Amino acid sequence: MNWAFCKRSDFTKTSPLQFPLPPHPIFAYFHGMKHISFSFLFGLALLVAGCGPKADSQSEPAAAAVNESATETAVTESAAEKTAPANASEAIAMGVEEAPEAIRQFIPDGYELLDWKKGDLNKDPIEDIVLLCKSRDEETEEFAETVRPAILLLGRQDGSYVQAARNDHSVLCKSCGGVFGDPYNGISIKNGYFSLEHYGGSNWRWTRIITFKFDPSQGEWFLHKDGGDSYHTGDPDKVTTEVKTSKDFGVVNFVDYDYDKVDQG
Repeated sequence: MNWAFCKRSDFTKTSPLQFPLPPHPIFAYFHGMKHISFSFLFGLALLVAGCGPKADSQSEPAAAAVNESATETAVTESAAEKTAPANASEAIAMGVEEAPEAIRQFIPDGYELLDWKKGDLNKDPIEDIVLLCKSRDEETEEFAETVRPAILLLGRQDGSYVQAARNDHSVLCKSCGGVFGDPYNGISIKNGYFSLEHYGGSNWRWTRIITFKFDPSQGEWFLHKDGGDSYHTGDPDKVTTEVKTSKDFGVVNFVDYDYDKVDQG
């Protein structure tokens, strides 16, 4: 009998051997056999019982490995769910709550914090900050196209900051994302470069990433690249990329940039 596939019903059925044996000569013969000893039957039972645990012991490590792997995966997913923001809007909201008081003094009157991020803006060992602001009234339809100031703050040795530059036309407005809504999607900073990222559209989706680069010789930031991807939601694998560089728009200082102008130079 294959013990792995036995059903409980197999052990509850009445065995045919429990009924009286039919009056056949061969049964009388076996019944009268004297040479089959009890010790032989007992030894046979031990042999059968000893074969079973080997299969179980061999399967235990594999089962344990599966259980450990499943636990590790569950823990990883659980940690990711707790720490990873559901989307860019949630990440931005978390960042606003954690903004230090030292940078709030640079928010202009009539505005509030939209987002901020630390990084190296001028290629020195001290961390700097890109500070983005929004109008306190931009949630209303009347002020949905209000400008969103971008302010560059350079870090000092004593932990304070100084304002180095400001631009009011580098972050797309709240209503500039079309049906998709607010297009603002985050800041990235690395080694003297910083980018303002956007995403919007409806059936036609688009991204727009505006990148500026620090020029050590002038101590200022200039437009490096402006552009992104576009695609239709019905065919998301067919992506069109269009990015302009200084060859297209010339030399454009950060403080003079305007996302509404097609030709910056």
